[in-house]
Amino acid sequence: MSNSTFALEICEEHVIDASFLWLYRDQGIRSPNYTARDVAEVDERIEAHLDGLRLAGEIGWQAAEENLRWDEPGEVFTGTAVAFSIGKKSMVDKVIEIGAGSVELARGAISGIAWIQDRDIAPFIRSFVQSKEPMVQRIGIGACAVLRKDMGEVLNQFLGHNDPIVCSRALKAAGELGRVDLLDECLAYMDDSNEEVKFWAAWSAALLGDLDSAEILKNMAQQGGKYSDRACDMAGRNMNLNDAQAWLQELGNKPENHRLAIILGSAIGMPVLITWLINMMTIPALARKAGEAFTNITGSDLVEMELAGDEPEGFEAGPTEDPADEFVELDEDEDLPWPDINKIAQWWATHKNAYDPHQRYLLGQPILKETLDQVLIHGKQTQRHAAALELALLSPGHPLIDVRARTNL
Repeated sequence: MSNSTFALEICEEHVIDASFLWLYRDQGIRSPNYTARDVAEVDERIEAHLDGLRLAGEIGWQAAEENLRWDEPGEVFTGTAVAFSIGKKSMVDKVIEIGAGSVELARGAISGIAWIQDRDIAPFIRSFVQSKEPMVQRIGIGACAVLRKDMGEVLNQFLGHNDPIVCSRALKAAGELGRVDLLDECLAYMDDSNEEVKFWAAWSAALLGDLDSAEILKNMAQQGGKYSDRACDMAGRNMNLNDAQAWLQELGNKPENHRLAIILGSAIGMPVLITWLINMMTIPALARKAGEAFTNITGSDLVEMELAGDEPEGFEAGPTEDPADEFVELDEDEDLPWPDINKIAQWWATHKNAYDPHQRYLLGQPILKETLDQVLIHGKQTQRHAAALELALLSPGHPLIDVRARTNL
């Protein structure tokens, strides 16, 4: 075996491992179990594999390029990170061509661009936003937004784009970047017929200080669909508290809306809701989500505080091993612990006087800038995301902190 063949095989292993770890990371950054340190450890492993590919130069790129044939976001991430590190236009053009194949592949490309921290990539991004291809433009906008690099007047132009793939990403970027000067443009799209455009318009309008957007988000949450949970969460954080409690009562009156009500209750964050959440824990399909809301409000980790219990006997969630079972959706609460209702009720009876029942809390602390900063440091990923949203809502015009960004600890 020649040295070049051996080196290529080693590089292929680096590509496979880096691509897999990116997928692993992509799940972790949305997880209720991952901390910033957990993300940093995965990032360190990814960087080690990418560093091996960079040191191999052309052979490293050859391995990354060959694996692009799988049309998977993990491989697109790896190829993009290598191409941008080396900096050759032909390599960059290749990965962007593949990345522009779908929204999911574009996510991998955007993540790969955002990974690069020590090279001037501005010329490449400028070429993307000047492209005639909508998905390439989306990659350029997304890269700027994830890196929190303001595009200036260029972003204004994309807000009027006739392709929802571009327009929706530009609207999201307006909120992420804290562009309060674009609030009116966001408001103009809150009645758009395209679900993605409408959601990101309302989401960004909320971050930019508009209170009326909560009503749009509320309606989207109740209508269901791809953005239902996120719309509910943002509406709950941005609504007048009296309106939010009235909506919670309305949702609570219909069993089919109980899960949405729990999401709303967690966003509202008031301890007066704990007794109701404990009652929701008696419903197996809702128990873990209600337990998560309990933790988000009180700060009491079910596992660490020994408040977790066993899965109810006979409970089934997600796909089964029965080939005749048509239920194939994954268990969306699989990463959450089962609450021990009796222990939690006893704990709450002992500790409830330590909380102001009508004060908003996140992880057991009143929602203030100082406490939110601590959540960003010590919280789990879902809690860190909540803290980032709350900080942005406290200070419209400031960029949204990206808790999914590459982490160096």
